[in-house]
Amino acid sequence: DNSSDETGFKIERAPDVVGNPGTWAQVATVGAGVTSFLSTGLSPSTKYHFRVRAYNGSGNSSYSAAANATTPTGTANNGFTWTGMADGSWVNVNNWLLNGAIPVRYPGNGYDGDVVYFGGKNVGASNPASNQSRDDRVSSLNFQNAWELNLGVRWLRMDGVSVDIPGVNGTARIYGGSGLQSYNSLTFSAAAGDTLVLDSYFKPTGSNNRTENFSGGGTIAVNGGFDNDNKTITYNVQGNTTLLNNTYVNSTGGNTGSITVDAGSTAAGSGNYQVLISTVNGTVSPSTGNANTGISTLTFSGALNINSGTYAADVTAASCDKVAVTGALTLGANSQLVVSGTASAKVYEIATYTSLSGTFNMSTSVLPPHYKLDYAYNGENKIALVKQPYGTIMTFY
Repeated sequence: DNSSDETGFKIERAPDVVGNPGTWAQVATVGAGVTSFLSTGLSPSTKYHFRVRAYNGSGNSSYSAAANATTPTGTANNGFTWTGMADGSWVNVNNWLLNGAIPVRYPGNGYDGDVVYFGGKNVGASNPASNQSRDDRVSSLNFQNAWELNLGVRWLRMDGVSVDIPGVNGTARIYGGSGLQSYNSLTFSAAAGDTLVLDSYFKPTGSNNRTENFSGGGTIAVNGGFDNDNKTITYNVQGNTTLLNNTYVNSTGGNTGSITVDAGSTAAGSGNYQVLISTVNGTVSPSTGNANTGISTLTFSGALNINSGTYAADVTAASCDKVAVTGALTLGANSQLVVSGTASAKVYEIATYTSLSGTFNMSTSVLPPHYKLDYAYNGENKIALVKQPYGTIMTFY
């Protein structure tokens, strides 16, 4: 951007014709100061040319020098049939161009033959007649646009999922089918500002001891639930990522495994972390990301250690966030409580526990004015914010 008085920029694109631009067409306008643009709806393995000119109330500038780029190899949006694959093979979809509602089908040979749809215009998945009982597989799913994936299969097995939508804060969603599976440790990743919504149920298979990572700096919403299938799973929330658990993480087979929330990351939601021990060096915040539910109760069916982390609780005139711990609650020497919102009720019960060790560091904690903490409210296993009486002190002579 070398101009200083523009209203915006007009962006034009042309197909390649034997190394030269074909017919130019305006594809977008962007505002003043914008220095990047995401061009969509392109064909794979194809060269395109681009040029830009500024405009304001006085008219258009001259064109910039033309630039060109070639799209990666991938499958165009007219559909793609998996054929000629050996049973048990994997499909790499890293370079698929998800530019529409794309039907993708593997017709038998050991797989169940259902249809997988990628795109934002899905209305459902068809299930052709098939006697197969095996499942569809992909090596990884990398969303670069705000698409939805309708599984439309018995199971979809994979190695990882990532969402990185350049230039915008976007949402990608996986739903439908019986659920997601993986033989190996998985990484679910959403870039900063982006959201990955997992409406499908997830169930591990294969090895017993494994790790599931949530990373990328964005938000990963678990709405379909994470089963541990009687395996020992270690969950890591890392890289300034928010794990929004609205159902459950680690059900089946009792409380096993663990979850660690690194500094800068957040465990949020209104669901249940059903692990043996949860360690928080980042933030516990039930309300974070719950735009539709607001105040929430986040449950830990096991021990919760808030070591050097923060419990961020929201309050309203009538209610408050709550952390319900069915095991031991341990508050480290550097743990803190940060309460947001306008408090007016006499009592807010912000946590329950089976046993309690430690207290919040009050030198760094933030409480509403005229409230204090009671770590055994009414003689019960509850932490409460209790409003204190206050008034004017008068001295008589």
